[in-house]
Amino acid sequence: MHPAPQSVAHAVLHQAAQAESLADLGSALTRRLHRLVPHDGYMLSGNDPVTGAGCFLVERDGYTCSHFRRLRAAGLFDQRPEPQRPEPPRRPPARPATAAVVLDSAAAPAPGGGAVLESMAMDGWGSELRFGLADRAARWGTLVLLRERGRPPFTPTDIDSVQQVAAPLAAALRAYVARGRPRPLAAAMPPGVLVLDADDTIAAATPTARDWLRTCFPSLALDTDEDLALTLWNFTAAARRQGDPVLSRIPTAHGFAELHAQQLTGARGGEVAVTVQAATTGRLLPAVAAWYGLTPRERTVVDQVLEGRSGKQIARTLDLSPHTANDHLKAVYRKIRVNGRDELVATLSG
Repeated sequence: MHPAPQSVAHAVLHQAAQAESLADLGSALTRRLHRLVPHDGYMLSGNDPVTGAGCFLVERDGYTCSHFRRLRAAGLFDQRPEPQRPEPPRRPPARPATAAVVLDSAAAPAPGGGAVLESMAMDGWGSELRFGLADRAARWGTLVLLRERGRPPFTPTDIDSVQQVAAPLAAALRAYVARGRPRPLAAAMPPGVLVLDADDTIAAATPTARDWLRTCFPSLALDTDEDLALTLWNFTAAARRQGDPVLSRIPTAHGFAELHAQQLTGARGGEVAVTVQAATTGRLLPAVAAWYGLTPRERTVVDQVLEGRSGKQIARTLDLSPHTANDHLKAVYRKIRVNGRDELVATLSG
């Protein structure tokens, strides 16, 4: 007998508070979810809540690197087929809608989707259930559940179940990232820079670049340059597609790093430069405001504090009473888990 979605939702929030690493978080969340929606493997990814770029990934028995290489070789890395969409049971809309889609490698593919389903089958997977972890504020990540070939595919009931727990899973993801003070990563090594060519092969890299990627993605096995390059494919594809720089603030065990990907101009088209370094205060703050739930006014107050203004100056600048300005500061201290102005500045400045 499967547990009620409400009991799973309560349990995952407790598990997030206890997790000491991304691997712990992924294991705890999917262990609870397994009782509701049985599965054989998972991939849990997080998004920068401001830019939408990926910021972490943890998995157990997920897709192999070969799967993603096959998709890229087929020209489908940035595409997904139209998924088979079983109709979930009708119910009153009591929560924000959560997108959940199913792929079934044994089903007839949608136009252009055959390569993905064939690659799934080559990896030994028969069915995929993918859904966003979002609330009314942002999309915080994505969870992919996988079932082996030969097992029944995910059903409309499974879709309905994950839609009921998606918001608590998103809250658990936020709780994990915001479990400590939001400080820039204290790094002794200089920034790392990599250049990926049009085929997304690492063409050049500074001495620290590979170490930076392993710091940012500690849950992944990054033994070769091919493995390291694969972690950047989403960033490089987005940089080429958008024509603008891509930014992600990446939470690590020791603070936030930042990753930039920007397309290069010149004779060799398609090259992308990727820079990885400790997050700067100015770039970190928008993501911190989202992860930690600061209001727009609280974010403005933090900006004023970082510029060195006193409480009275902040009140005058923002046309607030001193009492209201102080209330905003107290709310910021509570959310960011500091005891006062000096700790706030020290935390956000690293």
